[in-house]
Formats: sequence, C-alpha cells, structure tokens
Amino acid sequence: MNHLLLRYDGTDVPYDICDAHFDVVGDAFDFCIELELADQDNEDVPREVMIRLTNLERTNGTDTLHVRAQNDFCSADYYDRPNAFVYSGFHHSHVSAWVDLQSNDESELVAQIRVVTDDVDRYDERARDNSIAGTCKFARKPKSEMWGP
Repeated sequence: MNHLLLRYDGTDVPYDICDAHFDVVGDAFDFCIELELADQDNEDVPREVMIRLTNLERTNGTDTLHVRAQNDFCSADYYDRPNAFVYSGFHHSHVSAWVDLQSNDESELVAQIRVVTDDVDRYDERARDNSIAGTCKFARKPKSEMWGP
C-alpha cells in the first residue's frame, strides 16, 4: 500500500505515496494524495502527481464513490460540489475517479482508488487517457489543510 500505479503508454509506472489524507463531513468525503515517481531516472512521465477529490457523497449506503470532473472555475458553487482535480505539471481538464472504501474509522481509512485523466505527456493525436490505481491508506486531516487547486 505504499504506491499507486500510473498506466501510461501500456506500461505500469509505480509512484510512491508521500501523503494520503481524508476528511468526512456528514456524508461528504474529501481525499488528497501526493505521489512521487518511484524511479526518479524515468523522464517519460511527471515526477509528481497531486490528486484531490472533493465532496464525494455516499449514496444508497454504497461503499463506492464516483466523481467526474466539472472544472468550471466560474461557477458559484464550484468548491461546494463533487469534483476531481489532478495536477502533474499541469491541471488536467478531464478527470474521473472511483473510490471503493475498504475500511473506515474516525482516524484512518483504506480505499481502492482509480483515477482516469487525459494524457500526462502528449497533446497530439497520440494522446491516450491514463489511469492511476491502487489501494491506499489515508490518515484523517481537515480538508481545509489539504492541497487544493
């Protein structure tokens, strides 16, 4: 549980988890994950990736949470609705995320994470969606102290 894998160009690239935090207010979960490339000599992918999932709500008692990015910065309720942000040298405009809660108590949470983004490196016709996935252990931290875009 100390790394997540970036699926990039048909290859799994490991990233070390530097920090992983969650907070929950009512039924709304927030998650923040800071990743660092495990192989610092790999120059084909970003060295760091930041993931922030906000205001994810549990519905119908399910343990799977889902969000698709709605990055409309001009909207008045932008920071109050469910959203997903990924930064890997640039802010990704297309992000979908799934969080499958495995265990959860007041101070710690374990979840399986899958985040799909637009290509981390290409902007031309070769660009393909990438995914970041794995199981992650989160420590509780107030969402006001988490990274935000």
